[in-house]
Amino acid sequence: MTARPTGTRLIILTFATATGMLLAALDASIVGTAMPTVVANLGGLDIFAWVFAGYALVSTTAIPFFGRLSDVYGRKRLYLGGMGVFVLASGLCGLAQDMVQLVLFRALQGVGGAAIFALTFAIIGDLYPPEQRGRVSGVTASMWALASIVGPTLGAVLTETVGWRWIFLVNLPVSLVPILTLWLLLEDPPRPRREVRVDVAGAAAFSAAIVLVLLAAQWGGKSVPWLSLEMALLLGGAISLALLFVRIERRAPMPTVPLELFQVRMFLLGTLASFAFGWSAFTLSALVPLFVQGAMGAGVRGAGIAVLVFSLAWSAAVTVTGALMPRVGYRNASLLGFGSMLAGYLMLLRLGPTTALVETFPAMLLVGIGCGLCSNAHLLAVQNAVDQAHLGVATSMVMFCRNVGLAVGVSVLGAIQVARLAARYGGAAPDPGALILGTVEDPGLRAALAASVQDA
Repeated sequence: MTARPTGTRLIILTFATATGMLLAALDASIVGTAMPTVVANLGGLDIFAWVFAGYALVSTTAIPFFGRLSDVYGRKRLYLGGMGVFVLASGLCGLAQDMVQLVLFRALQGVGGAAIFALTFAIIGDLYPPEQRGRVSGVTASMWALASIVGPTLGAVLTETVGWRWIFLVNLPVSLVPILTLWLLLEDPPRPRREVRVDVAGAAAFSAAIVLVLLAAQWGGKSVPWLSLEMALLLGGAISLALLFVRIERRAPMPTVPLELFQVRMFLLGTLASFAFGWSAFTLSALVPLFVQGAMGAGVRGAGIAVLVFSLAWSAAVTVTGALMPRVGYRNASLLGFGSMLAGYLMLLRLGPTTALVETFPAMLLVGIGCGLCSNAHLLAVQNAVDQAHLGVATSMVMFCRNVGLAVGVSVLGAIQVARLAARYGGAAPDPGALILGTVEDPGLRAALAASVQDA
């Protein structure tokens, strides 16, 4: 094995890798602010949600494959290839002439995003020994929190000054930092020479199963009722394909996801915990702004401040706990993290329409701290439990399970919130949009909205 880089070269590589993660994370948070302007320019209101859904669908499905392929072919070429796709798709998004084009180009961008998400932490795992990964992974993971703080504001500034197309085009010059640095300085560890036989059948079965799961999450409770034949067919098809995938992997000489990894207790627990973390952490970002704007009447600025407290706490916790992880331990850090999140959610249940905005801050602080503890603990536990030969696929599975938890959690809880709002408002299906915009004042709807979010 080649010696790990040290000194200035190691610092530059770490900075470049973190910049790549920040770029991808910013892209996920910057688009939402500009979408009303995009719709006004391109039209396509009926399909604009797929600008987000298409990206999430493709990136989530592709993450495990980049991780697995990087274990065979090396991180460098796949990361640079993925970054190249990301940059190309960003340029095409900035040149899109209608909403259909934008949706397709965003899906292509999701392929590049998957490579960045999957390989960033795997590269960190190659660069640093296990006892140092916590500190550095904490800094890299904090890019997500930083992006959630900077992204919406940057999106608004770019849209109002140089135009919405620059929320995509700005990726082109920034991407030169990780591309040039990793191309010139990164050296992949040598890998054993062996015949490569790509697991096409397993990859196809896995992709199809995940697509059906994500489509069920995307459509469930909205265009397709949860208790319907269509939903039963979607979920039944996903289960059948998952069983087929397991059967294929047992026989494949080079499986997409080696099944022996699930015999490693820490890997199994880490991926399950990552799913739970994705569900419980990221749904907060969807529900709290609705509660603050609609139920409390604190406006967009109030919702932004509440989410800012959450993001700052997450960023601080993930940075600090990375260095403390060897002494605290993965189990204790995860228990403390989920416990802190639980305490924060219990505090949110005490809030109501007449609550002052400042009373949301302690709850958001606790949930943010819990997210910082969990996100680092699960990733490091899995990375340090598997062989170096499986580091890429193991790391990508943590990110994959987190993303699936996010997609399923937001969809399920969103459907619950909508259904409970109708029930609490007297069986109707009210639209809280006017309430959120402040053009209508309805105390009954405000109370029903608050209660429905708490139900979720």
